Amino acid sequence: MLTFRQASEQDLEQITDWTLKLHHHEDDASLAVNEQFNQHLKQWLSLEIANPNYLFLIAEINQQPIGFIAATSVLNDNGFLRAPIKGVVQLIWVDTEYRQQNIASQLVDEVQKCFESIGITYIECSYTINNNEAQKFWQKKHFQPFSISARKLI
Repeated sequence: MLTFRQASEQDLEQITDWTLKLHHHEDDASLAVNEQFNQHLKQWLSLEIANPNYLFLIAEINQQPIGFIAATSVLNDNGFLRAPIKGVVQLIWVDTEYRQQNIASQLVDEVQKCFESIGITYIECSYTINNNEAQKFWQKKHFQPFSISARKLI
């Protein structure tokens, strides 16, 4: 049976492992990472798991962790929009053997419910341009591309 729970510090190793897998899945190796990338990633994730403005949900089947989502709210109060706070999905991962079972979709739905409950009216996410799997997933969830980031190596 699929269940969701809030992540805790005890989930740090698993979340770090999933985030590294996501990094390797999306990384095109155009930018060199710091020699201590893994350590810095683990420190950052530890801080964010403890941050009350972050939502880390773990998906489990029969109490076995199989994926997660990390999201936060961001104040965007520049006076241009009526809704000064947006939701941002920063990370999402489901283990390969559990994909195509609607689990990532349900993780997004859970985050959306949380955002709606506090009055957030829109959610953003980002993914690398070469991640076709992510593009298809987010479009199925009715997320529409609205901005492009470009990079030039110098």
